[in-house]
Amino acid sequence: MDGCGDDFDWLPGIANDPEPFIQILHYCNRDDGDVITLPRFKVFVPKTYELGTIVLDQPSVFVNASRNNTEKF
Repeated sequence: MDGCGDDFDWLPGIANDPEPFIQILHYCNRDDGDVITLPRFKVFVPKTYELGTIVLDQPSVFVNASRNNTEKF
């Protein structure tokens, strides 16, 4: 899912709601995969913030949360 979390209302009284979209990567018809983007956009919107790829599948390697050392600030 992607989109602006807090769009600015450019015109008073007209809400500018976030425009989320979904990208689906599937391997149904091609071995190298195919991406479907919904909804199909008619206007190019440049990337302003890239969170990265979020994998929704089960990870192949289990990481023990007690050994997670990412909170060393």
